[in-house]
Amino acid sequence: MLEQIVRDYYNLSDSLLLEVGITNSIKNNNYQIKVLLQSMNREKNNSWEIIELIFKGVENFRIVKPTGVTNAALLKKYGTDIIVDFYPLFYNDSYLIEDLNSDFCINCKDLDFRLVTNQPIY
Repeated sequence: MLEQIVRDYYNLSDSLLLEVGITNSIKNNNYQIKVLLQSMNREKNNSWEIIELIFKGVENFRIVKPTGVTNAALLKKYGTDIIVDFYPLFYNDSYLIEDLNSDFCINCKDLDFRLVTNQPIY
């Protein structure tokens, strides 16, 4: 799933952050975060789509006040964890590393996504 998001949506480059929802199951203390984005799909002639990323088994997250548009997100697997940093540090205009002070970063065990609509909002 991670590879498909990176391939099809350019590391979420120039994506517009539309909505963030956080839920927690009191029964098993299991956080889930849903992020709604408007992103460009490289596999569909760079058409804009609304997609939802679903982060399951959230271990850690940081949300300060995201600016709304991502330059490019860092999406990587680290052992059994998935790390998505929507505002990573850039090196040489192409190499991304996790920003420990990022305004929006999620560490989870599983990541799904779904196409909401192929009709962009803006």
